[in-house]
Amino acid sequence: MWPLTTLLLLGAVATSAPARAAGTPEKVKLLLMPIEASEEYAEKARTIGGLLAAELGRDPALLVVTGLDVQRALELEGEKQRVDCSADTSCLTELAGALGAELVLHGDLGALGETMVLNLSLLDTANMRVRHAAVRSRDLDALPGLIAPELNRLLAPALALRHLPQDEGSALDLTSWLLVGVGGVVAVAGAVALGVGLWPALEHAQAADALRALEDRGPDGVGEAPELYQQQVAARQDWEGWGQYTAIGGGVALGLGAAALASGLALRLLSDPAEESP
Repeated sequence: MWPLTTLLLLGAVATSAPARAAGTPEKVKLLLMPIEASEEYAEKARTIGGLLAAELGRDPALLVVTGLDVQRALELEGEKQRVDCSADTSCLTELAGALGAELVLHGDLGALGETMVLNLSLLDTANMRVRHAAVRSRDLDALPGLIAPELNRLLAPALALRHLPQDEGSALDLTSWLLVGVGGVVAVAGAVALGVGLWPALEHAQAADALRALEDRGPDGVGEAPELYQQQVAARQDWEGWGQYTAIGGGVALGLGAAALASGLALRLLSDPAEESP
């Protein structure tokens, strides 16, 4: 647990960054912790930590605060506690919260046989998801060149969740719900119109079936034939007069409504991407 004075000082560090210009996108604050390593690789770990800070600083979407920056600020204020959370998620979360950081990147450097291994972990404090990556190389000099792709892979999902400005995200939500609502209503209305338009055709088919049945009965069914003929003629007139046009219009409306409904649902899925499991 961090002392209250330390948390207050960390909050001061977090608010000491230059104010962003009005209208510019707000950056995502990332806390970069020192890379851990044994005494043998301590100097190399500090060098790689500097490379990570430089690489992250090139991303215009990020505002990077390093653990060393925090340590120096605390020392200037007379606070002697060492900023050392290791891989303790609760400690990292508390430290990130004090700094207002949404992302925390920490890692360690070691050797596996003749292969140098840099393990990186990215904690997203918004959903407590942790993503991991490992950079391996037999040549330590080649290790820095392998870092950037792994950093991009780690950061891409977390930054994608924060990519849309709030007003744009709200507009996307509104658009998706409008498409779902209007598309559903239009699809239902089109289905009803299609059914009404096809009704004369159904009546004509039923009358035709009944007439064929009368013919099979012979003279016994002659008395019912005129009424069935009248029903068949009326059904044909209704179909040719309004039924076919109503059915066509209903089919078009049903198709358009279904397309709008599907588009709205797709927008909902795109605006709420699935999160990676820890």
